[in-house]
Amino acid sequence: MTIADWDLDTDKKEIAEHLKEFHSVNFNDRSALNDEEFKEEHFPVLLKHLEDKKNGYLSEKAKKDLNSIDEKIRLALKYCEEKGVAVIRVCDFDTKTGEIEWRICMPTREQIEYLKFKRWFAIIEGLANKTLLQGNLIDEVSLKQVLREIQDTIIQKQKKRQEIIVKQKVKNESKENH
Repeated sequence: MTIADWDLDTDKKEIAEHLKEFHSVNFNDRSALNDEEFKEEHFPVLLKHLEDKKNGYLSEKAKKDLNSIDEKIRLALKYCEEKGVAVIRVCDFDTKTGEIEWRICMPTREQIEYLKFKRWFAIIEGLANKTLLQGNLIDEVSLKQVLREIQDTIIQKQKKRQEIIVKQKVKNESKENH
């Protein structure tokens, strides 16, 4: 277990550095805490709220603090992504039990591909729905054209993003070598 006690003012960079140092591990490693364990272990303010629950419910301040903690973690993970640190929130679906577990850890290639698909699918679905709602004038041929254009746009953005990631890695490696 890692020791890190953060409050609601902790900077995303500090959290990201901790993630890089202690949580760049595989999903099944002991250091890969599930989402709730991560919050409870690293934000003692949350434990206080959990102990003070009334009739099983969190107070309004506790809900606000929990949302703030979730936002801090989200921003730290986004910062990790921008800096090329291989730590994300990974979903594991157990087909035998039907349980889903989210952990903060180093992803496998398959998990990265799943998350990319999930992101792009939401974008595509939103764009398609928006297009269909704008006038209800879309027939099947037009819808196929819209989807083809979306696909081309996605591929172009993926290439640009990959180029940025490669440039960041090269820049980080050159800094480490000096």
